[in-house]
Formats: sequence, C-alpha cells, structure tokens
Amino acid sequence: MKCGIVVATGPPPRLIDRAIVATVDAITSIGQFLRTHASVDVILIGDGTGSRGLAKAIRAAYADYRLDIVDEFGTSIAARTRYCRENPARGWKRILPRGLRTPEEPYDDYVALILAERWLQLHDEKQN
Repeated sequence: MKCGIVVATGPPPRLIDRAIVATVDAITSIGQFLRTHASVDVILIGDGTGSRGLAKAIRAAYADYRLDIVDEFGTSIAARTRYCRENPARGWKRILPRGLRTPEEPYDDYVALILAERWLQLHDEKQN
C-alpha cells in the first residue's frame, strides 16, 4: 500500500512539496518532510482504510503537531480527474474518453493535495 504526502499552504491553497511513499514508510517520510519544511503546523490524514492505525502512529511519533482527520469521500475520483487534466494523454490514448483513461502512475499525492485543499478551505471559511 502507498500514500501521498504533501506540504501545502494557504489560503488560497498552494502546493509546496509532494511525494508518494509506501504506507509502511509514512512515519519516516513525514519526519523527513517535517525536517525539510519547518513551517508545518498541522498533519492531515484521510479517514480511509488504515487511517486509525496511521493516526495512532503519527500521534506517537509527532505528539508536538496537531493531527486532523479529513473526510476522504470522493477524493480518489477527484484526484484521478485532476491527474488526467494536468497530465494529458499522449498518442492513441488521446482518443479515449477522459473517464476511461487510467493514470499510468500512482496519483496518491493528488489525493493528499485535495485533502489539504479541503482542509484549508474549511478553515478559511471558519475564520471569515
């Protein structure tokens, strides 16, 4: 299994860094991101499969950081659509309808970015 990791800021949401890592390496990878990007104040994870165990591990490893769980509903479809829009098909695959295209590489980082954008939008709305 794998997961996406992003560092974003906002509002408006702006991507700083991203990666796709094996879920078993997520805690170590998060630590590397935290060392590289000292301005991180919140760690977000989606509420999908395996999130409880990951949340527990993150809380244990990074107790000084706020951890928020974000609703993941619809993020896979939204990420796939966004990936296909930002990475247009080439060659014969251009004739396929967008809904039938399968990304040629993992797009978990797009899912993580959408989660961050949702969180940033929600928190921006609460402040206004």
